[in-house]
Amino acid sequence: APSTPRTWPPRPSGSVRLSRLAAAVEARRATRGVARASGL
Repeated sequence: APSTPRTWPPRPSGSVRLSRLAAAVEARRATRGVARASGL
C-alpha cells in the first residue's frame, strides 16, 4: 500500500517531534528493505 502523506494539526513542538519520529521510522524501514534486497 502506498504511503499517504499525513497532515498533522498545527502544533509547533508536537508536529516536529512526530515528523522526526516518523522520519526515523521510515529511514529504518528503508535501510532494512535495502539490506534485505542486497542480501545483507
